[in-house]
Amino acid sequence: MRMYHYTSTANWQRMNDDNPSENFLNPQTGRIVSGSAGRGLWPRRPLVPPPISGLPAEAYVAWSFGLEEEQPKKWTENSRFPNVWHNLLNYAAHGDGSLTLLEVTLLADDQPQVIDWAHIEQLPTHLALTVAEQHAYHRYWESRIALPCYDGSHDLPEIIVQKPIPLERIKKAWDRRLSGKIVW
Repeated sequence: MRMYHYTSTANWQRMNDDNPSENFLNPQTGRIVSGSAGRGLWPRRPLVPPPISGLPAEAYVAWSFGLEEEQPKKWTENSRFPNVWHNLLNYAAHGDGSLTLLEVTLLADDQPQVIDWAHIEQLPTHLALTVAEQHAYHRYWESRIALPCYDGSHDLPEIIVQKPIPLERIKKAWDRRLSGKIVW
């Protein structure tokens, strides 16, 4: 199984370096791991932000995110969400305009799942926590499907992984600079 993970070039460098000043939470053990032992792709962002309530604890811990393909049409040519691809790449580049695509080999033991970002993408970004946002995050959480069982039914499918992926299973596909309009 493969996952494509977009990140900034600086973040890719950090994945390769020993980072003794940075610590990671190992989701399997619940222990803090020194950055010098944390080479690779480590879960960094919770699936659901803490103000959203009523979900299992697993929803609030860090995950890694990726896509099934380098340029999935559901993201690049989505008429319902025409800016989603541009927004994703700009988010991944972290504002500095450098972008690195990683090809990640997933194992069954990684327990990868597919989740539908469309539930969140449809929300207005300017609202405070609302009932609609609560429901959207609940639907997002409930849309999880094990990757081997995924049938292509999600509008904006993301692969999510809670386990750290060692550097040995990550290959850099390319580096690029983003300009105002993303052209492939």
